Amino acid sequence: MDDLYIGAYWGPRRESADQCADRLTQCLRSLANCDAIFRDWYKKGRANRTRLAKPVDWSSHDILVNLLNSGRSRLDSDHSVMEDLGFIVSLWNRAERLKASDFMARCGLYTCNPFLGNSFVLDLPKDLGTLAQKENLLKAFVAIVEAWEPNWAGVISRRSRDAREFVPGRPFVDWMIYVNRTDVDSSALPATASTKCLNEHGAVIVVQNEPINPDNERDLENVRSVERALGL
Repeated sequence: MDDLYIGAYWGPRRESADQCADRLTQCLRSLANCDAIFRDWYKKGRANRTRLAKPVDWSSHDILVNLLNSGRSRLDSDHSVMEDLGFIVSLWNRAERLKASDFMARCGLYTCNPFLGNSFVLDLPKDLGTLAQKENLLKAFVAIVEAWEPNWAGVISRRSRDAREFVPGRPFVDWMIYVNRTDVDSSALPATASTKCLNEHGAVIVVQNEPINPDNERDLENVRSVERALGL
């Protein structure tokens, strides 16, 4: 499976650039400890595709705060900041095609617009390397969940998502899913599934040992069993 991504999503949560920078630092530090492809991140754009481009020093709180502030939404009329839309930052690892990875974070948004929300989305490389092992990818998934404390998150295949009913804003069960709740009916989970409690508020469910194949009825039945356990 070469089209996997990790997405974490949460509703309105007013946070400052400092608070978002703290979360982003925690996230990137934990990801760097999971795999070397997540150690260096660069700004996007032509100037940053050259060999002379320097990685963003994400260990610097001030640099991340400046990046977040530069990604604020502004009104066309007077360029004033739209405070309730929070911050956006997007970086990539500048790796060769098969190892390329990037992420986009939107955080600090607190508008009640139902079509907008906070998120952290990490596109995984086509060549997963050691991340192809369930245990290693689970570590990266947990790192993102613990940093951002979302309402839900998932390790998702775009092919699987496009082949099934995907409703934006609603938890989508694919290879792995996190829900910020503990009332999971474990008796409804398939024998292939495993769970990992992260805290008193939520848990990760790994549906099976390998990514979901939307053409495999057995995989789809595993997904349906998890959906029933979650009441989705």
